[in-house]
Amino acid sequence: MGDIMDILKSLIERFSKSKQKIKEEQYFKRNRYKKEEILDVFEKIETIDKTINLDITSDETLEMHVDEKQAITRELIKEILAEIPIFDNYIQDFCELNYSKSSYSAKNYMVSLAWISIEQEKVIMRYWGEYVNIELEAIFIKKI
Repeated sequence: MGDIMDILKSLIERFSKSKQKIKEEQYFKRNRYKKEEILDVFEKIETIDKTINLDITSDETLEMHVDEKQAITRELIKEILAEIPIFDNYIQDFCELNYSKSSYSAKNYMVSLAWISIEQEKVIMRYWGEYVNIELEAIFIKKI
């Protein structure tokens, strides 16, 4: 009888943990940036400086660094900004995948976009942890 009780306890514990994992997976936000909104905000900026601040949501400003030693055109910046929603979804997928393989809380893997750096052939996106003091850097290289 003891073996059956142990098996039942184990199954209940496993079910509770998997239920918690499913609930926590909802923390990884997809499609939180809208291409049109980002581009609209950028269009209102008249001059391209080394650092550009885009108010992309009512409570979120994206800091963008432009490599002034390279010929970064307005069109290149727009091309990159249009891809931010896709890039960000990749990062959220990456974080969720790593969370699903771990025993830690989802909060250890939740990140928000802090800033991006634009160079001629690559974009560096830096993320900061929302609950845990972590940094994540994603580098996207443009194929020529």
